Amino acid sequence: MHPFADGNGRACRLLTALFLIQNGYLINKYFVLDDYYDTDRALYSNKLSTADSGNLSTWLEYFTDGIRYSLQRAISKAENSLSQIAVSMSPTPREAQILEKFVNIREFRVNDITKFLRVSRQQANNLLRGLIEKGRIEKHGTTKGVFYRIL
Repeated sequence: MHPFADGNGRACRLLTALFLIQNGYLINKYFVLDDYYDTDRALYSNKLSTADSGNLSTWLEYFTDGIRYSLQRAISKAENSLSQIAVSMSPTPREAQILEKFVNIREFRVNDITKFLRVSRQQANNLLRGLIEKGRIEKHGTTKGVFYRIL
């Protein structure tokens, strides 16, 4: 006896995914149920055969373990992505110097950075661009009237 009338594990996983999606769990954006079950086909077959003897509990525990494993992997990947974003949004040591120096100053210009850090105008502009991209400062004005403010 197979736990599902058609005897097809893929149909079971598809129906499970459909059930989860219909109930607001958009798992298809984050993982595929087959990933867990494909890692050890012998174990999969062994667990499936327990259902043949009428023991659905062993099969259902194994099947839900696969869902839990897939969810945990998706969460781990998301957490890793978020931590990488956080690191990329952190100011570099030079950018941090700018933020510390000008935190209490209403506005500052590129020349203020070149003098403070003793860097070229191009290097100062690159540092300021990085701080803008990270949402730490904003640029105001145009051409020679450009100045920056810390957010």
